[in-house]
Amino acid sequence: MLFGVSVLVFGLMRLIPGDAVDVMMGQVRLDPETAESLRRLFGIDVPIWKQYLTWMEAILSGDLGRSIRSGRPVTTEIWSALGPTVQLAILSTLVGCVIAIPAGIVSAVRQNSWADAVVTLLSYVGISMPVFWLGTLLILGLSVRFTWLPAGGYVSVFDDVGESLRTAALPAVTLGLGFAALLMRIVRSAMLETLRQDYVRTARAKGLRERVVLLRHVLRNVLIPVLTVIGLQFGWLLGGSVIAEQVFVRPGIGRLLLNAIFARDYPIVQGVALLFAVIFLTMNLLVDVAYSFVDPKIRYR
Repeated sequence: MLFGVSVLVFGLMRLIPGDAVDVMMGQVRLDPETAESLRRLFGIDVPIWKQYLTWMEAILSGDLGRSIRSGRPVTTEIWSALGPTVQLAILSTLVGCVIAIPAGIVSAVRQNSWADAVVTLLSYVGISMPVFWLGTLLILGLSVRFTWLPAGGYVSVFDDVGESLRTAALPAVTLGLGFAALLMRIVRSAMLETLRQDYVRTARAKGLRERVVLLRHVLRNVLIPVLTVIGLQFGWLLGGSVIAEQVFVRPGIGRLLLNAIFARDYPIVQGVALLFAVIFLTMNLLVDVAYSFVDPKIRYR
């Protein structure tokens, strides 16, 4: 999987017209000799297959290379941008779960009621709202008009926990609402399917309280598809929060990748793409392992 991602990203980046030196020449006038010297310095003056082999040899030795734009090691660039993105992904996931799981349960238990209609309507609205539009509305309402929360920026949690949470609140809510809208539908569908099972009717026929039936017999089976969605969405939040980071002017992996693409900074783009692949593979593995704790029937030998 990682090999396929490396080939795909490496090849697609070279299909973009121009290279890092061409981007520099668009900003500073360089003579042809200087431009050729820079290409030789960056290692982009040789055929693509040689560039790929050189890159793979460096990766296997634990070296992701150096940024063409800043000259810093790629691992340093990624590490400095990873903290804000991880914080935003965790908070967004918490916001989504806190909203979606109770709402989805209520919607399923009270099917065809007004509560079900409201939850269904809100889920469709949440799925349909673009991140940049919702983020802009939250900035106008909560930052510009009422000045309750800062409109952007980033403060490390190690410097000031309270201010760090304040700066992360709006982007976390923006991403969390979209996540909650999707998760609501999954929870509702899984709940409805599980509530129709024979063992649920048997549990009710035995005289168990409805709360016991829901908590012990329904929710544990519902958690399997819910865990799948949460795991995949968490991986997406780590890699796909670029729009929120742009709207709220936050540093992060998404902005790092976007700026690297514009600057044709090949080592950064390739390093971040591999990181995203590792994150998704890891999240899939953790979700598969979590299945065995949720459902006793699942065992890995």
